[in-house]
Amino acid sequence: ASFTHMAAANSAYEIEAARMAQQMSRDAEVLSFAQQMITDHTRATQTLTTAAQQAQVSVDKTLTAMQRENLDRLRAASGTGFDTQYASQMVMTHEKAAALLSGYQQSGEAAPLRMWAQNTLPVIRMHLDMARDLP
Repeated sequence: ASFTHMAAANSAYEIEAARMAQQMSRDAEVLSFAQQMITDHTRATQTLTTAAQQAQVSVDKTLTAMQRENLDRLRAASGTGFDTQYASQMVMTHEKAAALLSGYQQSGEAAPLRMWAQNTLPVIRMHLDMARDLP
């Protein structure tokens, strides 16, 4: 259950941060990245929910204290300061997500969740590369 919570909360945080980016950024690359985060993480949450049901595990999307603090930092930022803060947070969160999924795919207990981690990890690594290229 802690794996599904961390994965689901991470997606919820990224979707919320991306919605903020759509409202606050004027950079075309940031806006495009934000839209992809909404699309991909909405899909990831849906497939995680299905895998969790198969594994008979609940999915808790409650944000962590750190995720809430990061969203507050984004709300307080403006202009290029927002873009810099957003890009930095997206690199950090995708590094953590890649480590989480990599670890679970190797040693997780529930087969449906291991498969989800294995299938989702390449997308997270792609997001990480994209986040590192943000302005």
